[in-house]
Amino acid sequence: ILPGIVEALGLSDGDEVVCLTNGLGGTTLLVTLDERGATTVEQVAAPVHREIALVRGTLDEVLTDVDSGFDSYEFSKACEALYHFAWDEVCDWYLELAKVQFAQDDPQRSRSTALVLGAVLDPLLRALSPVMPFVTEVLWKALTGAETVTLAPWPTAADTNGGAATDEQARARVEDAIKLITELRRFRADQGVKPSQKVPARVDFASADLAELEDLVQVPGIGPALAGTV
Repeated sequence: ILPGIVEALGLSDGDEVVCLTNGLGGTTLLVTLDERGATTVEQVAAPVHREIALVRGTLDEVLTDVDSGFDSYEFSKACEALYHFAWDEVCDWYLELAKVQFAQDDPQRSRSTALVLGAVLDPLLRALSPVMPFVTEVLWKALTGAETVTLAPWPTAADTNGGAATDEQARARVEDAIKLITELRRFRADQGVKPSQKVPARVDFASADLAELEDLVQVPGIGPALAGTV
């Protein structure tokens, strides 16, 4: 099974498949805790951080590329788009951003964040099912409670952000936040700081035009919110 998935997704080795599987499994588990579950676009009505909600618009763009790849028989193009979105964005950055929201003592914020991730995971797992049939079957059934992903309809814009325009300001702010976190991680690594070790840090969010992201960003070893000396 593993070699087939590696070939289908155009990956270099099985380790990448294992990492992707673990990432999708961990994200699904996080979403289904406390019976949060998946949802549709109409159900995501509770207030949610706009930078978290951005992932739905990004998925809409990815599915357009995936459909184009499959329609033109460029299967590697379609699979590459799915892999990079699932691993580089959902299982990496957006999962980390969501964890910060779950860590807040705010049940409504936690639920709305889980609903957004669930609304992304549902169509993402459906789109991945042709190339990762067994993994997506288990995860999708756990997420939705439905019978089987093989009978689920192919995802469309109605399953993501309804075809609405992407929030470009939110996209720019997420990209800035990612750059900030990446640089902090790089500095820690360059200085040989252990992952479990916290270090003093001061970040001026206002000067960096990231003031509204103080409750969104967190770096292990730096401290929550990155504000002040920690």
